[in-house]
Amino acid sequence: MKNEFKNLMQRIYAKTKLVRGKESFFNDVNNSKIYLMLVPKHGNMGDQAIIYATIAFLKDYFSDYKVVIVNFSQTYKDFKRLKEKIKEDDIIFLPGGGNMGNLYPWEEFARRFIIENFLSNKIVSMPQTIDFRNTKSGRRELKKTMKVYNSHPNLTLIAREEKSYNLMKACFPQAKVLICPDIVFYLSSIFGKQRKKRSMIMSCIRSDKESISNDKVLLNLQKHFPDLLIDDTVVARNISNELREIEVNSKLNQFMRSKVVITDRMHGMVFCAITNTPCVVTKSLDHKILGTYQWIKNLDYICFVDKLDSDSTIKLIDGLSRRDISDKKLDVLQDHFKTLRKRIGL
Repeated sequence: MKNEFKNLMQRIYAKTKLVRGKESFFNDVNNSKIYLMLVPKHGNMGDQAIIYATIAFLKDYFSDYKVVIVNFSQTYKDFKRLKEKIKEDDIIFLPGGGNMGNLYPWEEFARRFIIENFLSNKIVSMPQTIDFRNTKSGRRELKKTMKVYNSHPNLTLIAREEKSYNLMKACFPQAKVLICPDIVFYLSSIFGKQRKKRSMIMSCIRSDKESISNDKVLLNLQKHFPDLLIDDTVVARNISNELREIEVNSKLNQFMRSKVVITDRMHGMVFCAITNTPCVVTKSLDHKILGTYQWIKNLDYICFVDKLDSDSTIKLIDGLSRRDISDKKLDVLQDHFKTLRKRIGL
């Protein structure tokens, strides 16, 4: 255990050289750079896992570039200095996720701001779900986004599921549009090999505006499984660049210690897939869970249901908790990442 912790800290120290925020882009003098911008500090561990996986991917496949981290909070307040530091041959990467749309408008505003103000740079948006609501405000914001994105001469958008791919192709004809699984799947080569003693049933159910689950189901599950751990992929604290790896590892270890997870979180499902953890997953507000499930529907320990029902969910949990899970490799998904740099055109 001591050696394992020591090795982890050594890896974290090495990575913090890449992720020091302000110091990186104010003081760095290397030539070829990738600026990973809009990096969040909030406690959504799905989003933090996206950044963790993106940095790992860039380190593996773009080793000829220096990766510079720019926090979301620096987007506006340090804009003038960013404009001075970012050269025309530098590449800007924007994080993947599920915030391209009007559900989280501040995220979309910031993405438009960068795309609109860095017209001389190649910009790559990592695997995203697009979801503009069919409302007056949703249609209005989509028009604004279409105008900005289609005005950029060198923009690559990567969708993480088929519906988003088709929408991006239709809305952004001037951009290069690709499809690739959620970048967190890239971590399967690391966490799929690890083993922990599984000792609990865990629920990971949303309580925010994306939730469509029934609270009564969770109460019934608690009655049937008294030791049910009620958890979430969101923690009530900010996550610094230096501690991101520790925090993501801690959350994934929790999944690896679970016999079964019940979730309506997309990254709850992805965390289960990459850690070989049996899972009952249901949909949330938009199409991202069902779309992402299509990449892993061959995994017999990931069970998608249209709606959580107490009796059927209990039966599924009982069955999955007794299942002997052998190694389920996600090699076919890794193939998408291996070819991604070439498909981007770099």
